[in-house]
Amino acid sequence: MLIRRQFNDIDEFSELTREWDLDFRQTQAGELQAALVQHVQPDLQFAFASFSHCVTQRGLSPGVGRTFALLDRVSPLEWCRQAVDGDTLMAFDPSGSFESISAPGFSVFTLTIPEATWQAALDRIIQWRDRNDLCEPTLFRARPELVHQLRQRLRAYRCHILGYTWTGSNTVIDGTDCIDELFGVIDDDPRSRTYPGDRSAPRRVRALSRAREFIEASGGEKVTVAKLCEATGVSERTLQYAFREHTGQSPKSYIRSYRLDRVRHALRQADGETVGEIARRWGFHHLGQFARYYRQQFGELPSVTAYPDRIEF
Repeated sequence: MLIRRQFNDIDEFSELTREWDLDFRQTQAGELQAALVQHVQPDLQFAFASFSHCVTQRGLSPGVGRTFALLDRVSPLEWCRQAVDGDTLMAFDPSGSFESISAPGFSVFTLTIPEATWQAALDRIIQWRDRNDLCEPTLFRARPELVHQLRQRLRAYRCHILGYTWTGSNTVIDGTDCIDELFGVIDDDPRSRTYPGDRSAPRRVRALSRAREFIEASGGEKVTVAKLCEATGVSERTLQYAFREHTGQSPKSYIRSYRLDRVRHALRQADGETVGEIARRWGFHHLGQFARYYRQQFGELPSVTAYPDRIEF
């Protein structure tokens, strides 16, 4: 089965990827340009996704096997409280949750390998030291040339399933080639594995994660940069750098974008609440300014989101 779609609405993207049980949130103003290519076979699920704007993700992996991810275009990514770069392979907890925040221009490949295929590949390709080692979120940092080879293989496979001509050096017949390259990265240097959430995470990444948790726990209460600095234990300069590096926004802009996203979600599920009541619940008390911010971020007025069948004159 092949799916190829483009999106301007993050909720449409969430609906199409609901098997991951993900909560996507656009946290940057402007019209979203997103794309998804998904190819499902009995022995491999391949996907490619891209987002033009900063997006946060939180949810569960499919739980049907082992899932791995590799950045296509290298842009800042915070994944399970770790900074991910272009030489890093992400391995998802097969039965657990994850969260991430991607910078503008993010694109990623994912491979989900059914458990039977995974075990057969383990026996065929490598003698894994501890097969329980991938039962939690893990990062693999291999030699750059091996990661580049895997990335090129995934790009070639994407062209193959879309019927395009691949001009690179790798040729692809089926997904087995991708799995072989994947194991080459995993087995390159087991000592380089790191586990998200540990103290090796850079200070800015830890600060960003704590700041996001504080913002989400605050609901519609006023959150200042000073409060965020106090909650995260870093200076305003460090916090500003953390948000700029990973979201392309200042902390203040991120807070506003996050709350606008929550308003949009509430408007689509509103049960008797007015637009004004929902906006005020999320800290927007100047409704004219709120409407301008909302239209800037989503390209439509909040009343259109709340009442999509109403004809506006």
